Amino acid sequence: HFGLYSLLGGNENRVRDEFSKAEYHELLSKFKAKNFNADEWIDCAVSMGAQYIVPTAKHADGFCLWDSKLTELKSTNTPCGRDLMAELSAAAEKKGVKFAFYFNLETWLNEGDDIWNRQGMDYADFFQAQLEELLTGYGPVALVWFDHTHPDVPFERMEQIIATIKKLQPNCLVNNRGVAKKSPRIIGDFVTPERKFPGVDPDKELIVECCDAMGVRSWGYCSKESFW
Repeated sequence: HFGLYSLLGGNENRVRDEFSKAEYHELLSKFKAKNFNADEWIDCAVSMGAQYIVPTAKHADGFCLWDSKLTELKSTNTPCGRDLMAELSAAAEKKGVKFAFYFNLETWLNEGDDIWNRQGMDYADFFQAQLEELLTGYGPVALVWFDHTHPDVPFERMEQIIATIKKLQPNCLVNNRGVAKKSPRIIGDFVTPERKFPGVDPDKELIVECCDAMGVRSWGYCSKESFW
């Protein structure tokens, strides 16, 4: 978990409750990522035995760690000036680590006056177009890790989007998120419970990826965090 919220040292999901959009936008001029080193990230993953890496291409704030052509909220539009997803993808390929990405359906900041709005795109088309940028310009993608939901991307549209993912990246896995809990059926290839190991009905033949964080409350850098 890495993005504008990293500058605040607070929980990545609570920043919208604690800062106005104007205050949050000011972080664009401060995002330098001067110590970011993709090779070090991948070396760290390899040292722990990880076979794949899932960086947050876009969290719920809408800020992108790649050079998206559809938004001004991106790392290449900050003092950082770099496409961090491209650097991670290249570093992962060098070390034989599978490259994947986390992609949040929410967008706190860029609904209104953004490039995609000026192009007349609706949100679902914008969401899919951003996904396609990552699926076609960053080499093989091992999985897409969705999170949260958006009212303008209903269950049926998510099914269509997953079909597009499979068409563009036939070997790409997709998790079960991005849809309401009361959806008619489970989507994706695997389920992702957080901070617990669930009882699973073997008849459903579900593949489970249990996820947890080093922090008790936060997934990204949090200055006042407690650690397991």
